Amino acid sequence: MHQLIAAPFFGGHFIVKPGGKPGLRLPSTLFNELAQSDRCPPELIGPIKTAFDIDLDQLQLRDVILLRAPSPLPSGGFGRASWEINLGCNWDCEHCYLALKKFEGLPWEGKAKLLETMRDAGVLFLQITGGEPTIDPDFVQAYGLAAELGMMLHISTNASQLHQPRILELFDRYPPWRIMGADDAQGDRIEVGS
Repeated sequence: MHQLIAAPFFGGHFIVKPGGKPGLRLPSTLFNELAQSDRCPPELIGPIKTAFDIDLDQLQLRDVILLRAPSPLPSGGFGRASWEINLGCNWDCEHCYLALKKFEGLPWEGKAKLLETMRDAGVLFLQITGGEPTIDPDFVQAYGLAAELGMMLHISTNASQLHQPRILELFDRYPPWRIMGADDAQGDRIEVGS
């Protein structure tokens, strides 16, 4: 699994660390040099060490950095997206907009294709929401695929499943960029990250 992601983002180029912040802005020339080399350009070694505590001096780039291709869309693509993975929820909050709370969503093949389409459209920051995303039967697989495709992941959740071993193991392997949730009884906001 990559430690860093280098990607086009809203007309610029950035290096980001999954689960981390902030990132590094790259000139186009350095981004292009990353795409054409097996080694890190010397002028990036220091800034990457400082920002992410990763020493690229002796490492192969492909072992550390996932290089995201620019989107072929005429606009340059989309930097951010939000995805309702399902409409189901395990709570019944009276203030919820989901009224019927049907457990509907795409089948796995549709979810995988949608994630690949978002990657190809240039999405770097992806919010996964629902309903309650962590109860979706494909959540672990979908989250893992999105991480492997090079997306910084933001989860909007009621936080009821965050203690589950499958979720803890998933977030340990692929750290989220942000987790936001709400307390059932109070509607209070719980936020991890920024």
